[in-house]
Amino acid sequence: MESLELVLLLFGLLLIAALYASVGHGGASGYLALLSLSTLASMDPVWLKQHAWSLNLVVAAIAFWHYQREGFHLPRLTIPFVVASIPLALLGGYLSVGGSIYDLLLSLTLLWAAWRLWGGPSAADADDVVTP
Repeated sequence: MESLELVLLLFGLLLIAALYASVGHGGASGYLALLSLSTLASMDPVWLKQHAWSLNLVVAAIAFWHYQREGFHLPRLTIPFVVASIPLALLGGYLSVGGSIYDLLLSLTLLWAAWRLWGGPSAADADDVVTP
């Protein structure tokens, strides 16, 4: 890997981490996109996934630490998600989804998210929104 490519890659990773962390996310999709556009894409896909997952954990942990330090974390809202995520992640790990089904599910999910983002009903429109 050339030094210019390495500098651009590191700058891109830093930028993605800062942008995603600013909204409380880890940025795994951004890391995968950036790494897949570099010469590292010729490596085994498992390598890319492991590194994106590791970066995601570090950035999300730092964002969570800042979020909790400022007093925005409410454990009573977090515990149900943590308790439910462990067995469902185990179940999801055992599922085998074909490539075409995966692509269809991913496309539908992204279309639904885009619809919600750009024109669908939002929580801010509801009269009974209770802030914690």
